[in-house]
Amino acid sequence: MNFDFEEKEEVVVIKGQGYLNMYLPNSPLLDDIKEWIEEGKLNFVFDCSEIDLINSSGLSMLLSILTLSRNAGGDMILAAIPERISKLLIITKLHAIFPTYPTVDEAVEALKVQL
Repeated sequence: MNFDFEEKEEVVVIKGQGYLNMYLPNSPLLDDIKEWIEEGKLNFVFDCSEIDLINSSGLSMLLSILTLSRNAGGDMILAAIPERISKLLIITKLHAIFPTYPTVDEAVEALKVQL
């Protein structure tokens, strides 16, 4: 699993690639999120466009990012969700928890409005 970060104004875009299947409380991704939050970047967009599969551990990681962000006064939005991932979010009822947008740009704009 690879992650790239891009800062768009006050929003950090996280682009995941591959199979989101690992969760460790001390994972490098969560460490990166904590560092962004310490720097005052509280809002995140997780770009799902290149995610092939997500298992329960990957969903747990997304929930951890959402929790870290919200506890700091920010938010996390999922964007560009492939149909197979969208179905998983619906089956697990997580679609009711995660704000979602069709594109990264729309998600960034939605978070900018909240700032």
